[in-house]
Amino acid sequence: MINKFLVLTILVFTAFACLPDKQKKSLGKMQDGEEVFFHQNVNGTWELHVGNEWQQPQPCRIELFTAGERIELTEGYKSVEIKGGVATAIGEITSGKAKFFFTDKWNILNGILALDRKVKVEGDDTGGFMSSVSLLGNMTSREEADFFVPGMIYGDPANLTRSAIGGIETEYYIRIREDRLPAPMFGIKSHDGGSVTILHTNPQGNTTQADAADFKIETMVDSRFRFAALGVDWYSGQMQIGCWYPGSEGETTYVGNTFPGGQLKQWRLRYHPVSDGLEQQYSLKFRLSATEKTFPDYYTTVWRWVWDELQPKLVQQPIEQIKTALLDMLGERVITKNGRTGIPNCVTGAEYEPYEYDKKATLGFTGKNIEASYFLLRDAQEREGTNIGEKHRKLACDIIATFIKIPMSPPKAEGFNFDTEELVLSLPWTHRLYMRSFTDDIKSLLYAVKFEREYGREHPEWIEWARSFADWLLTQQQPEGGFPRAWDVTGKVIDASPKSSYNPIPMFLLLTELTDDGKYKEAAIRAGEFVWNDGQYRGLFVGGTIDNPDVVDKESGTLSCEAYLELYKATGDKKWVDRAASAANFAETWIFLWEVPIPDDDTEPTIAMKPGMTTVGGQLISTGHSLADNYMAFDADEYAHLWCYTGDQHYRDVARLLLHNTKTWIQMPGRNYGMRGDGWQQESWSMVHRGHSWHRLWLPWVSTSQLNGIYGVQDMGEEVMKELEWK
Repeated sequence: MINKFLVLTILVFTAFACLPDKQKKSLGKMQDGEEVFFHQNVNGTWELHVGNEWQQPQPCRIELFTAGERIELTEGYKSVEIKGGVATAIGEITSGKAKFFFTDKWNILNGILALDRKVKVEGDDTGGFMSSVSLLGNMTSREEADFFVPGMIYGDPANLTRSAIGGIETEYYIRIREDRLPAPMFGIKSHDGGSVTILHTNPQGNTTQADAADFKIETMVDSRFRFAALGVDWYSGQMQIGCWYPGSEGETTYVGNTFPGGQLKQWRLRYHPVSDGLEQQYSLKFRLSATEKTFPDYYTTVWRWVWDELQPKLVQQPIEQIKTALLDMLGERVITKNGRTGIPNCVTGAEYEPYEYDKKATLGFTGKNIEASYFLLRDAQEREGTNIGEKHRKLACDIIATFIKIPMSPPKAEGFNFDTEELVLSLPWTHRLYMRSFTDDIKSLLYAVKFEREYGREHPEWIEWARSFADWLLTQQQPEGGFPRAWDVTGKVIDASPKSSYNPIPMFLLLTELTDDGKYKEAAIRAGEFVWNDGQYRGLFVGGTIDNPDVVDKESGTLSCEAYLELYKATGDKKWVDRAASAANFAETWIFLWEVPIPDDDTEPTIAMKPGMTTVGGQLISTGHSLADNYMAFDADEYAHLWCYTGDQHYRDVARLLLHNTKTWIQMPGRNYGMRGDGWQQESWSMVHRGHSWHRLWLPWVSTSQLNGIYGVQDMGEEVMKELEWK
């Protein structure tokens, strides 16, 4: 079949290769060998060409907003001068009483096309404006490419909610405010093999409280906006990738900090005033490549390039001191009532709020009661002979003794109500029991068995309870190797989707280790093969969180990485390390690599972000919204293990960031964040409604994720701890 673009490419190449010298000025070649040059049109203006597939006939572009209308004005460059490897391109647009002067400096750095732009306004006029830089390509529709927008879009829209940014309801435009993004970038990989990635290299991100708190989606004009939008559109029948400054967003936007709703098919328009002397300055890089064969190869390579460009800053923390504060705070949250012991699923965290707690205690996911017990047992051993050590041991054993009373074959509940003593579900409105709730905490229980055994303490009743669930779960394994996602209390399958079948793998492998029963290991291997071949081999990681089923999320990557590393330890087969690395490569693209500032004029007491915190190292949670958290503190040891297994120091750098920067959100002596005390941290925050969230609650998983990474690194020994700058 003839590629319809092949003939066009040959004709374009031939035409421009034969241009007279005075009509063509070459800047040089990029890393893929493509030439960057400027071509003079018959009207005397200059256009930009990046290889044979990307071009911009009119690089000077503004959008005016006046009298409620959006008007786009474009021009070619008036002049281009190349000196010392730098092309200085000058342009001008006149509208009404104002002129917009463009000074673009283009050069090629290490094979990457770089732009430093300055736009200056001369004269005053009504309304507002934004400028943009974009490249037009040969692709005509979204179906011809996979998109990579970290934490937002991975490939096609199949595993996004329909109305999400980039979801299937998107018609022509995807422009995303960069403050939603872990890194200010947007990438396209053509199904034909080539790719283009745009990166805003000097993001500032400043905004106002009014913009951050805009839930009505009102158009705003303000000179203080310092954030861009990045994206793509194909409205004109030709794919366009670019940057718009300041960052207007559409055709879909999200309302503030809401989850899971708030997805609106609407434009959130932001402009600078048309004011004499106003200047815009921003810098971009365009990376073109045809070397990455697969989509995972592409986003992995691009992400590491972006990491190197932005150089995320490590903020070192006193890990030992923080560990103690976390454990003390965790122990203080334990409640014994009506003969049952547990940790509430959530507690009001801000000191200005009345102290209230959820009436239920649950397994896994957000409740993490047994995972918390495991860490309290470890602390009890470290503080053996002290009052706090004895207290933590008793609390841990009482929690476990309470939960192992819940029938597990089939499972009847994920927890209990402190007041009514009734068995309860984690998400009662769904009428479902989720596999992850059980596998999270039963895995932790088996780690506790293993830990206790090292000190001569046996707990056969713990193992028996774990086996009762595992043996029942084996009856649910599908012929291909996967497991259903959820059941009702009778054991009837309610959600048969096997996308999250990575969840039981560590539990099964621990059971084989503790019981010498190989059937569990066999089931784990089958599940591992299934989820890899079901789509993870092509970068499709979905289904991690129980409250947002089968959408792309970061926890699907982290949980898969953990599962594959455990399969490697159990089998010695190197392929599991490779698969763990693939999952880790996906998961790290959710980590913020740049500092997103709080508005200077935001003095609301509800704001969570305080001086001393950093957004670098935090992560988006899932596609479909813009909430962020520090869940991946859990995985500092996973990345440290990958570093040790592969020798790839990048994984060490990720481990450092997850070990340290995620701790800056924990209240400690000398940094009061408005929480109840040392060791407290709220669950999440919004990256657009800067530093705010829909609540300031503490949940058990917040502390156990931090502790899992800490203890995991500690177990790797002094040499690794030193490399990760533990103190």
